[in-house]
Amino acid sequence: MKLLVLVILSVGLAQSATIQFVTPPTNGDNGTLNGYAGASVDNIETLLICDDHADVTYIPSGPWQFTETSLSGDLNTTLFLSLNTYTVVATLAWEALADPDNIATYQYAIWQATNNSVAPYRQSDVLLALARSQPADQTILDSFRIYSPIGDAKGNQEFVGFANGTEAPEPNTLLAVPGGLLIVVRRFLRWSRRRA
Repeated sequence: MKLLVLVILSVGLAQSATIQFVTPPTNGDNGTLNGYAGASVDNIETLLICDDHADVTYIPSGPWQFTETSLSGDLNTTLFLSLNTYTVVATLAWEALADPDNIATYQYAIWQATNNSVAPYRQSDVLLALARSQPADQTILDSFRIYSPIGDAKGNQEFVGFANGTEAPEPNTLLAVPGGLLIVVRRFLRWSRRRA
């Protein structure tokens, strides 16, 4: 009985993870690196995106020690501490996988979610408002992971990703807005990007 209780209590706790950053994001819009970086988390290849606009992580680099936390875990080990903030970041990070043409816009929406002094880029404020207004998909939230730097890694950015590697979702599945508003926003983003 004691063993069962310990197993149940440990499920949501933060744990240590070793991260090796391998490939940087390839989008350099607005003078920043935007999008997913290729990384190895405990020797499993995955994609991670930073949610921290203030710090810097050089890629390639590592191995570094980070805490890995799920949304059911103790957010006191994370940089932003807020379940609401991370729920919005999870929504945006997931949707960014399905819309690589607008990765910089999603990156800025993520940074705006965690730091209200980050200026909007393209329509990042629209994406942020949509993510805040829609209920989050529980499957996405269950697989969402937060990687916060510890020890020698302090000063690096915090990153987020999804358990079991990252596979791109079907387009338009996450921020389904009545009347197809998200589709309209995406088409506007693509149109405005072509004009720029």
